[in-house]
Amino acid sequence: MSNPPPTAPPNDLPPEPFPWMSTNRPSGPYRMTLRTPLSEALLGSFLLVMALFFLLTAIDGDSTGVLVVGLGIFVIAGGAGVFMLIVAIARARWFRAFERAHGRRPF
Repeated sequence: MSNPPPTAPPNDLPPEPFPWMSTNRPSGPYRMTLRTPLSEALLGSFLLVMALFFLLTAIDGDSTGVLVVGLGIFVIAGGAGVFMLIVAIARARWFRAFERAHGRRPF
């Protein structure tokens, strides 16, 4: 079976960037969805604040182990935070274009 060719979005709307961010529908009492650019930006900001916290904790640490672990967590959390902010910016542009083309939110 072959897949049908992708259809062109109306009004030359570009394809959704990072579509996998909006297709996951978690269930249960402890779920977090990242369907809107605002939620992605909030998560990215939170990760950057936590990365800064770990950096300051690592600098104040007395041992080398605390410094190494704190810097490692800083790099991981900071990178994830920057990535989420980039995703939020890209998807915010697409959200605005979708709203202009269709007159409603995509979800």
